[in-house]
This record gives sequence, C-alpha cells and structure tokens, in this order.
Amino acid sequence: YSYPELLQGEDRGILVHWNHTERREALNLTYTHTNGTANTLMPTQTSHLSLTSTSKMGDVYFNNVTRHIQIKLDGQRNDTQTFKVEADECISWGNCNPDTTEDAEIEKDYRRWSNTSSWTSGKLPVAGEEVLIEPTWNMLYDLEDSPVFKSIEVNGRLTIENTDKDRTLRSYSIFVRKGELVVGTEAVPFNKTMTFELHGTRADK
Repeated sequence: YSYPELLQGEDRGILVHWNHTERREALNLTYTHTNGTANTLMPTQTSHLSLTSTSKMGDVYFNNVTRHIQIKLDGQRNDTQTFKVEADECISWGNCNPDTTEDAEIEKDYRRWSNTSSWTSGKLPVAGEEVLIEPTWNMLYDLEDSPVFKSIEVNGRLTIENTDKDRTLRSYSIFVRKGELVVGTEAVPFNKTMTFELHGTRADK
C-alpha cells in the first residue's frame, strides 16, 4: 500500500482490516520511510483496533483463530511512504510454528537416506513420523519405496537418486519450506519414474 497521497490534513488515520482463509505461520509487516529506511512491525494488540486516539501508527492485531488481521496507519505521518504485508503459510494444517528458518549453506557431500548415520536420531524415519531435512543437509533419497510418513519438511536439499530404479516417497504432506527438492536436472533428466504419493483427505487438516 502507498497511502500518504490519499490523506487530508484532518484525517486521523487508516484502519486496515482483512481476513485470511488459512492459518498463518507468521505475519511480517514493514513500513518504509521516504528516506528509504524500513521498519518492522510486530503484532502487539490483543483486541480489535479502532480509529480512536488510543490506537496509534504501527498497532497490529493478529488472530490466527478467527483469521483477522488489523493494522493502524497514522494519516499524519508524512515521512511514511509504503507499507508491506507478508503472511507465511503454516508448515502443517494443525500447528503453526512462529520460529523461522534461516538460509544456510548446503553441505557438499550427500547423506544417504538409507544410512542411519545421516539422521540425528541415529535411526531411519519410520511410518507416521515427521521427517525433517535440516537447513544444511544434502539428503539423497536412495530408497525404492518408503513407509507413509506424517509429514516431510525440506529446509535443506532433498535429491532423488537418479539411477535405473523407479522410486516412491509416501507422506501425508511434503513441504519444501526453505530448501530444494531435486528430481533430475536439465543436463541429466530423471530417467525412470518418481512418484510422490500423498495420503489423507481434506478432513485430516
């Protein structure tokens, strides 16, 4: 939004209010001054905002249950030029994690999915587990088939081994959050069949 040119001298402010259809993991709000300086706002209010003297520029109300977002913009702040809103989708349907995952350098050598030493638990993931590919990991999926996992979250790199075998990976959800999922490349296309089999129904949300 770019709003100062829309305001008159007597205006008290603007109250932006909207709904979102899915739960959000995080709400990122920034406003930029005319000098180019960007500031980050955090949700601070526990009840709905109003256009009264008690609410001020930067007040934010964010309710992930009722799916409401409200932001108060001060009409008298001529030094504020633009306002940006980003809402990150939840990792999984039933749980929102406010933590963020920073970008990290991917390790050079592969860690094979089939090798127990590749996993922090020292064991291979089993049916019903939440599988996490950590930010620095360079995981090579070298199985022909897998059990049905609860979820797979990729924050590093997950590469499907490209040999003469068909492969299948089964899960209720696969979320490439801050990483990469590689199935062949332009130079070396995947030469067999890779199947990502998703289980469950919309009722499983």
